Amino acid sequence: TSGGGTLRVMTWNINFGGTDVGGTPAAQAQLIVSQNPDVVVLQEAATFSENMPVTYAQRLQQLTGRTWYAVWSPHNTTNTTSEGVLILSRYPIVASTKMNVEGRGFARALIDVGGVRVNIFDVHLDYSDTAKRTRELSAFLSWARSFSGPRIAAGDFNSWWGESWIQTT
Repeated sequence: TSGGGTLRVMTWNINFGGTDVGGTPAAQAQLIVSQNPDVVVLQEAATFSENMPVTYAQRLQQLTGRTWYAVWSPHNTTNTTSEGVLILSRYPIVASTKMNVEGRGFARALIDVGGVRVNIFDVHLDYSDTAKRTRELSAFLSWARSFSGPRIAAGDFNSWWGESWIQTT
């Protein structure tokens, strides 16, 4: 920030709160808090067995004693239960927008960090169809570039280092 501060951002594909990545949603929240982030960008947050867009913010608040703000964008906007991307911030969210491309939800949260407005973006690209992944990334980058100011894009690009989907970002 202009005052020399820092912004700690954490990104994590939580695999629906699955046991292979942290044990349970409650254990994942504890791990998140142990990293002391200001912003958390999650992928595969879901509403199947619990309403993670609500419960993760509540857990972080219980563990930190601070209010956490959330923006969730589901992948499938026609279902009542879905998975999607979730941005959590200890800074109030000034504005937010969502976008859906080919059934993948993307989210944006604008936060004010010591007088500097920062756009945080969350993306989770398709894992099996590389042509679809390419189209999603192109649409996501075009959308993210339409916002001015500092931008941080994080997420699950379903790619290895050196692949075009990582090099493009």
